[in-house]
Amino acid sequence: MQLADREPLVKAVSTVGRKRRSRSPRLPIVQAFCFSHYPGLRVSSRTYRLHARLVDEDDPLREFCGFAGVASVPDRSTFVRVFQDLDKVPELVQDLFQQLSGLLRDRPWSRNASVGSAKSSGSASRYQARRKEWRYGLDRFMQDFKDDEVVEQWFVQNRWPDGIRCPKCGSDRIAERPSRMPQPWRCRDCWKYFSVKVGTPMHGSNLSLRQWLKAIYLEACLPKGMSAYVISDFLEIDQGTALHLLHRIRESFVVELEKFAGPVQFDENYVGGLEKNKHADKKLRSGRGTVGKTPVLGMLDMKTDKMVARVLDAVDGATLRPIVRSQVEHGAVIFTDQAAVYGEIPGVVRESVNHSMGEYVRGGVTTNWIESVWALFKRMLMGTYHQVSRKHLSRYVAELVWRRNNRELGVRGRMAWVVGHMPGRRLSLKEMRSGGGLGLERSVSELVEQLELWPGWV
Repeated sequence: MQLADREPLVKAVSTVGRKRRSRSPRLPIVQAFCFSHYPGLRVSSRTYRLHARLVDEDDPLREFCGFAGVASVPDRSTFVRVFQDLDKVPELVQDLFQQLSGLLRDRPWSRNASVGSAKSSGSASRYQARRKEWRYGLDRFMQDFKDDEVVEQWFVQNRWPDGIRCPKCGSDRIAERPSRMPQPWRCRDCWKYFSVKVGTPMHGSNLSLRQWLKAIYLEACLPKGMSAYVISDFLEIDQGTALHLLHRIRESFVVELEKFAGPVQFDENYVGGLEKNKHADKKLRSGRGTVGKTPVLGMLDMKTDKMVARVLDAVDGATLRPIVRSQVEHGAVIFTDQAAVYGEIPGVVRESVNHSMGEYVRGGVTTNWIESVWALFKRMLMGTYHQVSRKHLSRYVAELVWRRNNRELGVRGRMAWVVGHMPGRRLSLKEMRSGGGLGLERSVSELVEQLELWPGWV
């Protein structure tokens, strides 16, 4: 069938439900529908996705169907109502599908679609191509890193993309020694010997680079992480060594982000068991709900789609004010729930939704994004790690935030990111056992000393 033959068929379907035609122009709607579905699908099965594609100005389907602007696309309720009317005449629609089956298989509007475009159109073919690029299975990983020499070269390239430099003084005047030496390079300026492990969490580790790379790969490819017990079996090491290994990798996850300009979604999550499930000698007997649980504050910038989370000692104005001031620009809009504590934060414009009244979205005001992150975090704790102590909770929160902020990089991109952020990060066994580390937690007083006051801050 030629493209010129489509107009009479579309006009035939557009006669369905003429009584309301003045309220909903049929021709562009039915035209878009007929050229975006394969035969055999229920008419109203994908209406929401199709409407989203037509609203998207960069979607090739929209351009092919001849929509001049966003105003020419009916609202979603009208869009669904039209499809429901078409469901009442399945014989006519099926007959049209049979005539257009060849054109539907050809899908001419997809020919000019760019798979690597920055903005996704919702096309299934684009999604599959993107998924294929992101995937990095275990077989490909083992094939790419067959021997120790390839593994070491990969670490070198990702730590020093511009050439090897001395981790002590930063000089690029490096003398190379035989590869069998444990410290294969020497700086000609400071005369220090070093390897790719020096100055990173791998410093002083008896584990091989291959074992480190396998652990980094598992952290990068699993959406909810892997416990130290499973890692110990996978790498054939002790469980305590595996725990120290994972915490040293998590030490690289903590980075400082630029201040959020907003809108910023705020929500807190409480980690800990229920009072009624605790042993009698461990119950606090101070109430229910959040009693005995550790609060975690999350901030998600809707403009950059980046997230920051902090483990708190308490959820009150004195604790939140310096944290918000350190991460949110003055005058930014924040979206919260009805918690009264957010009303004590000056210098920001607050919009809230009332969950107790069943309100979760009002216009553009919502906290659904940050709440979906907490849903994944709870499944990560309950399904993978099962139990997390208060002193190590910041590390697991850092893992969640790192995986959320870098999900667009793919597995190989996240692996390279971890190695690139390893320099300068160290975590000894003593520090790990005490719950210390680099940049994981700073007290409120330290934040106040490092920050300038906002105008009008009280």
